Amino acid sequence: MRLIRGNVERVTESPQEQQRLIKEGYKLIDEEKEPEAPPQAEKLAELTVKQLRQKAEERGIVGVEALSKAELLEIMEES
Repeated sequence: MRLIRGNVERVTESPQEQQRLIKEGYKLIDEEKEPEAPPQAEKLAELTVKQLRQKAEERGIVGVEALSKAELLEIMEES
């Protein structure tokens, strides 16, 4: 179990230790509800020009057919 108080986290498997920490003001962290890594985890620079164009179009960016990879990367990072 993970518990947090302020910016301090504690990990314990012992129910007794868990109760002691709760009495000290720690809150139980629901590990299943922690935020996941952002969906943009893939690195844009590793994508091909074709893939970058597809991603840009998915985001609603128009006129990407004539753009270079560098230009696509710049636009994608801004949006």
